[in-house]
Amino acid sequence: TRSFIARIDPEANLKYKTHYDLGDIVTCQVKRWGVSVDMRITEIKEIYTGEGFGLEITFGTGQLSYSDNIRRITNG
Repeated sequence: TRSFIARIDPEANLKYKTHYDLGDIVTCQVKRWGVSVDMRITEIKEIYTGEGFGLEITFGTGQLSYSDNIRRITNG
């Protein structure tokens, strides 16, 4: 299982709800790790603060719970 959470710059050239949204498959790049993968957006949290608007996006399947892991092992 691969997943990670990233904060997205809402002022970037690709705009939320216009260029990407929940369920889309996007290319994620982390230059400092040298990683580039295509992953589905599985969760989006819209964050509103006094400093403005931000996004926290989960890519991939996320972490499995204990019961999910047991079910996965027993179902092969």
